[in-house]
Amino acid sequence: MTPDVIITEMKAMDRWQAIEELVNALADQKAFDENSRLAMTRAIRLREATNTTGIGRGTALPHASGAFVDRVVIAFGRSSAGIDFDSPDKQPVHSVLLFATPQGQFQTHLNLLAKCSRLFQDDATREALRGARDAAEIGRILGGCLA
Repeated sequence: MTPDVIITEMKAMDRWQAIEELVNALADQKAFDENSRLAMTRAIRLREATNTTGIGRGTALPHASGAFVDRVVIAFGRSSAGIDFDSPDKQPVHSVLLFATPQGQFQTHLNLLAKCSRLFQDDATREALRGARDAAEIGRILGGCLA
């Protein structure tokens, strides 16, 4: 994960804006073309409308799988104000890790979802992300956990 796809202070006020902001960060880095950006946004929004990806403890993991990417793509955003993701614990989300996997890579998708879920269950990791000074530091924290 590079600092280019890490937003240290998201502008998003709700989960729909957060998804858009993170997908746009990936698109800005040429992770995919405009058609794929639209398809990915639709897929993640559809997944989110079905069941929130807010997992509690101030974290959300919006994700999707599809032909709109040819490799795993990941973006991270932090919000000091917090974003309503309709999480089960009703707490605002401060860390949003969005990812997409290529169509047909079901095991990769599940493994990444499990790894991310475990990552954000750790109090020390969540606190380190909230206190990180910049995108490079966030990238080092996440890179060590997602490698």
